[in-house]
Amino acid sequence: MNNRKLIGVIIPFPEGLYQQRVLEGLTSQAEKYGYDLAVFSCLVEVSHYHKDYLAGDMNIFNLINYDILDAVVLVPLPLVHDNNYTELERFRERLATKCKKPVVTLDLPVSDYTCSKTDDTTAFAEITKHILDVHKCSDIYFLAGTKDYDISHKRISGFTSELERRGLPIDESKIFYGDFWYTSGAALADRIISGELKTPDAIICASDHMAIGLANRLIEGGVKIPEDIIITGFDATQEALLNGLSITTYAPPIKRTAQEAINEIRKIIEPDREIFPPDKISSQNLVIGESCGCHYNVSSFKNQLIHSVYRMNHDYSQKDIFDKADFGRLMESYMFEQLTSTGSPQECTNQIFRYTYLVRPFDHLFICLRDNWLDKDTPLIEGYPEQMRLVLDAIPENHKLHHLAASYSLNDKAQLFYTKLMLPQIKSCSHEPSVFYFMPLHFQNDTLGYCVLQCNYGVKSYPTNVHRNWIRNVNNTLEMSRMLQKLFVLSSKDFLTGLDNRTGMENSLKKMVKHSSTDDNCFACVIDMDGLKVINDTFGHNEGDNAIITMANIINLSKKENEIAVRAGGDEIYLIGIGKYSDDDVEHRIELIKTMLDNYNDNSQKPYIVSASLGGCCMKIESVADIETAIKIADKNMYQSKILNKRHRI
Repeated sequence: MNNRKLIGVIIPFPEGLYQQRVLEGLTSQAEKYGYDLAVFSCLVEVSHYHKDYLAGDMNIFNLINYDILDAVVLVPLPLVHDNNYTELERFRERLATKCKKPVVTLDLPVSDYTCSKTDDTTAFAEITKHILDVHKCSDIYFLAGTKDYDISHKRISGFTSELERRGLPIDESKIFYGDFWYTSGAALADRIISGELKTPDAIICASDHMAIGLANRLIEGGVKIPEDIIITGFDATQEALLNGLSITTYAPPIKRTAQEAINEIRKIIEPDREIFPPDKISSQNLVIGESCGCHYNVSSFKNQLIHSVYRMNHDYSQKDIFDKADFGRLMESYMFEQLTSTGSPQECTNQIFRYTYLVRPFDHLFICLRDNWLDKDTPLIEGYPEQMRLVLDAIPENHKLHHLAASYSLNDKAQLFYTKLMLPQIKSCSHEPSVFYFMPLHFQNDTLGYCVLQCNYGVKSYPTNVHRNWIRNVNNTLEMSRMLQKLFVLSSKDFLTGLDNRTGMENSLKKMVKHSSTDDNCFACVIDMDGLKVINDTFGHNEGDNAIITMANIINLSKKENEIAVRAGGDEIYLIGIGKYSDDDVEHRIELIKTMLDNYNDNSQKPYIVSASLGGCCMKIESVADIETAIKIADKNMYQSKILNKRHRI
């Protein structure tokens, strides 16, 4: 067992640009200290409209066992949408009641936890310098975010501090508030187009989305950008760079903020150890687009970005082919079509294993499922069971498509582990310092388990839309397998009693014979109920059904692990087994069933008795045909017993 510190990270929707920068900072600083990270993420945004799917995704956070963590990093901004703090409040309550370890948040204070904040003030001072020095603007508007947000005032402060430093006046009437979204940018544009507001030289926006909404609406209104108005944004999002008119923007030093968060944790959990400084803020964070008029070959950049997102053709001989998970490779693999064509649950997990190459690079890919994941009639809506089953551990082999791996049997009890461990391999001493990405597996709001991607820090791998869609394929495949399993059960089980029907018997007998040894015997017992017609005619068919169910339950209780019970007809049941049987075993079993029937009748308080005639047989077998012979002999013996029982009743 390793003694490395384990830091938990709560970060929804990890493919978001802000979240990617956070993960880059957390992993780079954790690597310096030799810490392991356990990153827990829902894969959709908390504002996702499909609430059942969102609930299934969010359940991953119930997996966290804070007792085995040394500290927690909470990334709260992705938990807030449209001023809705509901999800963030749930986390605040959860941490207050369940977490006794140090907690550090990023950018948004929560309770009295230490908060590491991004230096937006310096960033907006740099943007303002560019507008003043390069473009010589004098009449400048500032479009801030939500008025009550501390982050809005810090961004305004960067703007006004640069004006003050130069001795320029600050006009509060030129500072406007929005909500960081496209609509507030468009609203300011409408006021300018209508003539309500004078056209300024430049507008500095506190977010790319507001800048995009502003620029696009102004262009629709006939305003030329940047000739009439210069516009800048903030965040350096892909949307800003790929907009019809690309936006000059600024990449905030979020990586540095995340590094500082790890440093804050280091000070608490290892106060006497060395602290490594975070990255310096670079003046190169300003990203030039078309909206300010500076020269930049945006078309070339767009093409490069688009091709990197979706490439159809690959040179698989290159060693770096798996250095980055690729969406084009995922889509062109036809993974979903292949997975949905699988048969048994075991084939399903084996096929999933085959397609793990699509989310490389990683050191291990683990899939953990709840033991009864195949049971569609018992959904798991919240939390996880006491034990989970490790059904897959994929390990890449160099730079080849194929993998070395352990793809475990779904019935292998050795792969069960206590859920409170989250993943036993985390505490293994055999791996380098790593990040473990925990991602949910579910169908709608029914939790099936979770996937864990282990990556050493050298591979610099973060969850993206490739991982999200790969897991969607896995979720749908697992659900398909569950549905097929349910259909199989319905086709092979008797609806009333739950025993095998004749189809189920045929399937089971083939497997039993296949796994039998040369010195095994076949045991067969035929049970035919006595007086069922009288019960139906006298007390009704509901009571007749109750008598059949009672008989089936008694047979089931008498059944051993290597045996099957079959409802062969209306009131006829078979009990069949293959193993080390003798003629004495047949007699003992018949007597046991009779005794169980007598005990039931003595205590049932029903106005009728449940009785049956039984016959058995024990013989050598070599094929399924021999079992059918044994059943015929047992049936003949049962018939003799029925004659004797009838004489006895007379």
